[in-house]
Amino acid sequence: MDSWSNYMRDIYIMGYKDGIQEEFTLSILPMSDKYEISEEEKELRNKIWDFLLFNDESIRNVANDLYKDLANTYIPYREIIGIAYRKLCGDSIDLLLLEAIKRAIFSP
Repeated sequence: MDSWSNYMRDIYIMGYKDGIQEEFTLSILPMSDKYEISEEEKELRNKIWDFLLFNDESIRNVANDLYKDLANTYIPYREIIGIAYRKLCGDSIDLLLLEAIKRAIFSP
């Protein structure tokens, strides 16, 4: 990831969010008209929209800071984005980082 410029990271985040929004729009929203949505599903839907509307630059900057710890360099960017967002939301991310590192190192 060190070889990527901030511009490239911004493009990645935009594409990542676009993919989530496309899937969300095509798969989840149409079902909300046909089925009763639980409170958990409403909460998840709101969290997805909050992520999609969150400032990309802030996510990128926190991701960059997380990658300054050499242990985190094994974590794929697609995961570090979510972890960075959770940190910006005030969540504790220590366990998320540890789990992501384990997946990155020990998955086949």
